[in-house]
Amino acid sequence: MRMWCLVLLIYLVMHTDRCISDVSEAVLCKFDPEYADLQRVWCKQDSEDCCTGYAFGESITALYNGSVEVNNTANAFTITVHNLTEGNGMYWCGLMFSNETIMKLAEKYFSADPSLFEQVWSILRLVLFAVLVLAFVSTYMLTRVADPNKKKVTDDGYENVALHGHRRRGRQASSDNTVTEE
Repeated sequence: MRMWCLVLLIYLVMHTDRCISDVSEAVLCKFDPEYADLQRVWCKQDSEDCCTGYAFGESITALYNGSVEVNNTANAFTITVHNLTEGNGMYWCGLMFSNETIMKLAEKYFSADPSLFEQVWSILRLVLFAVLVLAFVSTYMLTRVADPNKKKVTDDGYENVALHGHRRRGRQASSDNTVTEE
């Protein structure tokens, strides 16, 4: 049982980075039904009025080789960023008219840099892991130390009790079941 606890502990502590690095952020881009036929846009802002990115149709479900997921509904689409391939910055979602004018629906700042919490946790989790392993090993070792006052019990259930050089006088039975007096 203890070994399974240690294995589970190691797995949980060592796989914590997955929880931190796989955190996805999303942007909901709502639009009026009259614009449903326009191309959707996902781009990184270059200047106040310009951005560089993708224009795509309603059937597209992923961009940047799956790093960005697109979920389309009737009057909206959601952009979910799993991995920020274009770097930190302000990103837009919108719709593109035939004259290549973009109607911005939403914007959000995305950052691939770890937060202060993530930086502290990356160090703290290793310290906690070391402390937990030390606690586990010391607890295991302390429960294995023999208690000198504890009587040993044999497999047949009888206690092995040391006799301290005193010979008992009286009746004793021999192996042939005869009784002798001393």
